[in-house]
Amino acid sequence: MPIGEWEDHLFPLKSGPAYLPRRLVAVGDRVFVTLGINAPISELDAATGKIVRSFPTTEQISEVIVSDNTLYLVVGRPEKTKKPYAPKHTYIWDEADWARS
Repeated sequence: MPIGEWEDHLFPLKSGPAYLPRRLVAVGDRVFVTLGINAPISELDAATGKIVRSFPTTEQISEVIVSDNTLYLVVGRPEKTKKPYAPKHTYIWDEADWARS
């Protein structure tokens, strides 16, 4: 099964976001994986690699866990939800009020 884009613009910094390896889980004869960095979860047959089923609306997950035949997903991607912090002032005490709020 070909996998689409798997790395993002952060890859050169430190092998990309830490959550990428957490989006592939093998359980018995099944593999749960995103087939691209912005792709939904797919369930694959481990022997053939064929897609058994897909889970729509799961494009924004950061982790997949399977336990007792239940699929758990950590929803949300840090780079999609948090605004990057950029200090307004280089003098640290000018940022103290912002940090307390």
